[in-house]
Amino acid sequence: MGRRLGFTLAEIREVLDLYDVDRTEVTQLREVLRLGRARIAEVEAQIADLEVLRSELRDLEAGLQHLLDEKTGPDSHLREDHANRGAP
Repeated sequence: MGRRLGFTLAEIREVLDLYDVDRTEVTQLREVLRLGRARIAEVEAQIADLEVLRSELRDLEAGLQHLLDEKTGPDSHLREDHANRGAP
């Protein structure tokens, strides 16, 4: 358990403090399990949001490419000019 997994320092401290209350670690294990399940739910929600964002960006990309193709045509020299403008 740690910051890399997205737990706050307060949550980590809370779990460590539980060891002083229950040396069998049962209370500590239950709390880590509860926090872990909550973190999984948060991550799954973030993943769902990112998947929606990716889909929207791909739709935007396809729409922009379609507009560019309409304006430049597949064999137009303008297509190459537009592509080179973004190059460093």
